[in-house]
Amino acid sequence: TEKWQTVFLDSLLVFSCLTVISLIAMWAASYLRKKHAGLRIIEKPHGTVFVDEKRRLEFVSFPGQELKNRIKSDKRGYSLENAQKNIVPSYEKAWYTAVSSQKGCPMKCLFCDCPAYGYYGNVSVDDLKYQLDTIFENVGSTHTKYFEVDFTRMGEPTLNNSVLDFIEFELIKLVRSRIEADVIVPTVSTMFPKDKVA
Repeated sequence: TEKWQTVFLDSLLVFSCLTVISLIAMWAASYLRKKHAGLRIIEKPHGTVFVDEKRRLEFVSFPGQELKNRIKSDKRGYSLENAQKNIVPSYEKAWYTAVSSQKGCPMKCLFCDCPAYGYYGNVSVDDLKYQLDTIFENVGSTHTKYFEVDFTRMGEPTLNNSVLDFIEFELIKLVRSRIEADVIVPTVSTMFPKDKVA
């Protein structure tokens, strides 16, 4: 019986050590994953979504879609006879981007899913530059007739003065340093908040 007791105690010790090592390894992996949560690039049929968990940013890029044969109105109805069958995406024709002006959003609009994410403050000018730089580095186009930056992905842009600073001092310089764009258009999508909610 002493022999079996020794075997049992040795086995218990080995099992306990392995359990502790496994728990430490799982904790370390979870900690490192959170600490180094980086950029995820999600390819969609009509564009690309970028998610940076560490910076709490989400932004998108997609090409313009040229409809060669649009549905023509026929009095009050629509004729489907000449409806476009294939949509042709083209960065050369138009390039649309949507960047986050805030990390989440404080507006709590009922139609939006940002309230579930929370609100973590305004993005900086550097955050805005990072979003466009990341798009340029991962989308293989160098020329477009029309380049649009919409400050609409997450956040209420009118609550962040960095958006105006970026548009006035950085946007054109940054875009022209990375691609050839015939026209550069910043657009702001707002809910026109009455009061500062941030």
